[in-house]
Amino acid sequence: MKKKKPDKKAGNFFLRLTKGLLVMNLGMLCMLFFSVQLSASPSYAEVKELNLSVEEATVQEVITEIENQSEFVFFYNHDWLDQSQRKVNLNLENATIHTVLEQLFASQDVTYTIEDRDIILVLSKIEDTKEEKTEENTAELQVQQQEIEVSGTVTDAQSGEPLPGVNIVVQGTTTGT
Repeated sequence: MKKKKPDKKAGNFFLRLTKGLLVMNLGMLCMLFFSVQLSASPSYAEVKELNLSVEEATVQEVITEIENQSEFVFFYNHDWLDQSQRKVNLNLENATIHTVLEQLFASQDVTYTIEDRDIILVLSKIEDTKEEKTEENTAELQVQQQEIEVSGTVTDAQSGEPLPGVNIVVQGTTTGT
């Protein structure tokens, strides 16, 4: 009995398949390497070091000094900051913005969010009351929404004849016929 020799076409196919899979794996490895490199770069807030030495300065004066030393821009409600004429003493060298803000607002109910070079300051008490109001408004809206049955015939304005295949939708919703 003669043994069949492997077909050259089949051998080439598997060789090409193996090479193709190897190229795909190397491509995925390169993509993974470059994506890790991109995500590893530190943000401006982590890199920028501030030197602050202020005595008996208002919070607004400290914020102005931070903006002068860096590219940070603060967003906050000027009314609540004007009402809080609290005096602070800070003596920081080579400190990150996180350290500065933690010490600046240590005894206040202020939360901050840093988005690239933008710093958003919010009073924590205001956030809590807004959340409560939102929950109350949602409950009120649910009570106010009632199903009303509407019936009738849509007619042509000129002839007064009923229009076939007309659909009616409640404005601002997907509810309709």
